[in-house]
Amino acid sequence: SQEHLDEPTVEDHWAEMRQDKKMVLRFYLIRGINLMAQDDDGFSDPFVNVKLTGHEPIMDKDRSLRNKTLCPNFYLYYEFKDVIMTGDHTLEIEVWDEDLIGDDNIGIASVDLEDRHYTKSWYERDIEAKKWQPKEWLPIISPSTPVPQGKLECWIDLLDDKEAGQVPIISLEPPKGDPWELRVVVWRVDELNFRDSEEYNLFVSGNVEYKSVEDEK
Repeated sequence: SQEHLDEPTVEDHWAEMRQDKKMVLRFYLIRGINLMAQDDDGFSDPFVNVKLTGHEPIMDKDRSLRNKTLCPNFYLYYEFKDVIMTGDHTLEIEVWDEDLIGDDNIGIASVDLEDRHYTKSWYERDIEAKKWQPKEWLPIISPSTPVPQGKLECWIDLLDDKEAGQVPIISLEPPKGDPWELRVVVWRVDELNFRDSEEYNLFVSGNVEYKSVEDEK
């Protein structure tokens, strides 16, 4: 039928895939997970640099530095334009630890964008699917050891110019949290040892330890 003849063939798909396409890369970095400690206090002061083959690297220490943490909350957005497919494009996220006498490289997380772009499950998604990319967890690899140095939680959009106009950029923000009231009731205290008297006037105090997702404290 004429309707059947109008459908793209396998040869049509291959011809389209072989044509150079100008793409936009959007990289959303949410957080680091269980980074390897680099400092004597058992923590690191991590920051990231983001690099893409054929593009100027984004050296982002000033914006991404997080102090004394192994699970940094980043909530950062990076964009590279004029990414030509086909082409050898590797996205690298370098994770560093700030030190006074020289920063230490914790490791690198990398993604082969060309390989991913031409994977059938990635290439054939419709525009609605591209609006809701799944999160992924990239291993951080150091050349000095085969043991992963932690993970980066993130997601990646690779869109052509038309798709970039249809898929909005998502604003990344730390979770605000909800107000809660904590109530603790102490009914009694058992098995106290009184050395100099048979009874005392007792009271109970306590404190709450927490970690803010906004300032890493």
